[in-house]
Amino acid sequence: MGSAGLLAGMRVALLSCGPSVAKYEAQTKRYDVIIGVNRIVGKHYCDYWVFGDTETFLAVEPIGRPILVTDDATTYSLAHNYYVGLDEYQQISWESLFNPLPLDTQLAFSACAALLLVKHLRATSLDVFGVDMKGDAEWDGRTHPDRGEDRWQRERLRWEYLIEWLRTGGISAVFSK
Repeated sequence: MGSAGLLAGMRVALLSCGPSVAKYEAQTKRYDVIIGVNRIVGKHYCDYWVFGDTETFLAVEPIGRPILVTDDATTYSLAHNYYVGLDEYQQISWESLFNPLPLDTQLAFSACAALLLVKHLRATSLDVFGVDMKGDAEWDGRTHPDRGEDRWQRERLRWEYLIEWLRTGGISAVFSK
């Protein structure tokens, strides 16, 4: 899609790894853009792949060739520690996206970075699937060791702040739980 796809009136689906992603029906005609967070790009076609861990990139084979959206440290690690050639991918760095979080608050979470991308793409509506922020099980039953209430509390503070920022900017958001 790239910069040519930056159109007003854009409807975006954000797919993350929580169990509620099962409610997503892969009808790409309903959405102008599909953003996938972490491992979900291996299950559903996504236009953009948002992740912040080298392990995610190394372990997942995405369906199609999504545009990579990650932080500069992950890009550097993939290129210099794992010798992954990223030149064949279109990329957007987290750092290039406008971030309204307070200066003392690190972005830190891929789902939150995906919200910055939603604004960057000039979306007008957002449907969210799989951002459950509870428990440690992902969509496929796999558990993740850092998915506990402490993490969800830290992520939820950023998420709620960013959702309010999107809504104030005229982007409607619908959540599937």
